[in-house]
Amino acid sequence: MAIKSWKTSLGGLLTILPAALHLIFPTVITSEVSVALTSLFAGLGLAAAKDTNVTGVGEGAVTLKELEKGAPS
Repeated sequence: MAIKSWKTSLGGLLTILPAALHLIFPTVITSEVSVALTSLFAGLGLAAAKDTNVTGVGEGAVTLKELEKGAPS
């Protein structure tokens, strides 16, 4: 199964990663670094999360071009 909203999924994984690394390597990835990376990845993930070429995922999803042409919703 392909991930249709890959930007959202990648943003979520990158947001979780610093906390997981802090739990595994607490002396290498400090709490401050973990919080900073989580904030950075969350912000970037939210900024890039919406795929501008797809209105949604599922049976009724259409591309932006199809929507502009008047595709049924």
